[in-house]
Amino acid sequence: MNTLTKLALANLVAVSASMFAGLASAQPSSFSLPSGPSPMPQVMPTYNPAPATPTFPVLPVHGGRETVPLIPTDYTNFSMGMFNSTVSMPNLNPSTAVQKLSGAFPSLDQLRQDEEGILVRSLENARFTRPSLASVKLDCGSILVSVRRPSRLGVISTPQGDVSVSADADVIVTYNDGLLRVLNLTGHGEAVKIKIHASNISAKIINSNSAPDQEQAKEPSHEPIVSQPVAIAVKVGHEIVSSDHALTRGDLHPHDGIARRRFGFVESNVLAVSEFSLESVLNSSDLLVDLCQKTSGLKERRIMGDLSKMAAVLNYMNGQQGFVTNTSNNNENK
Repeated sequence: MNTLTKLALANLVAVSASMFAGLASAQPSSFSLPSGPSPMPQVMPTYNPAPATPTFPVLPVHGGRETVPLIPTDYTNFSMGMFNSTVSMPNLNPSTAVQKLSGAFPSLDQLRQDEEGILVRSLENARFTRPSLASVKLDCGSILVSVRRPSRLGVISTPQGDVSVSADADVIVTYNDGLLRVLNLTGHGEAVKIKIHASNISAKIINSNSAPDQEQAKEPSHEPIVSQPVAIAVKVGHEIVSSDHALTRGDLHPHDGIARRRFGFVESNVLAVSEFSLESVLNSSDLLVDLCQKTSGLKERRIMGDLSKMAAVLNYMNGQQGFVTNTSNNNENK
């Protein structure tokens, strides 16, 4: 082989080596798949449920007669025509405050002559007498009567009615111009009883304007109505008001410093019961203020202690809300 041929082969080998070196450097060091477009992220569907409506169970209706709703009825069933327009509508059920008595009412003849006597306190304007140790005849004014053991019964007589007080009970009785007022301070059950006498209590209006001939129509006339005797027992913390005329706002809520709430008619519109605050009586009644200043005696201290305890019990049992004190003299005769 000549020299020219050797030089050509050497150049060919060099060129081939350089080509293989370039291809080796161009190849990647590791194997990888070609990357394609990235997949779309998966979006979870949102679910907004509708607001749940509460369902109430429907009770099955049993067969038989239809249910009749209970309608409250008035305790007295008095005529609305006799109602005094100046007095608000009653909102106290009398059956929860008084109890009508069917038996005999205690009389002066039933009082024992050996009774030790009852405690009676009055103001200067009161007029009363003591027919016996256990009886009082009140002509006018206010008195405080307390019956304590061993005494068992006391009776207060007034022109409008009588009041009997059993042992361990205290009352304030007021009578003026045909109006009787009794406040049961501490008497439980039937300890305080009131008997209203029969009398002409009101007048019924006879309207003659309904005559066919209006020219001959006359003015309305009045026909007296006679009340029948009624005996009731009043619950502690309640007041009985009886009158020989239709009760007015001033009769039911006088200007005496005593806080009252709610009332109801027991007989027509001449006998009513209301609830009073015993705490206000202790703070405003002249009778009890005078008694508190005379606490040197054993009976007086016992009475004031019992009244204070009863006031706390009534406040706890019945609450202290709703009591109103009449502070306006303008409402006296309305």
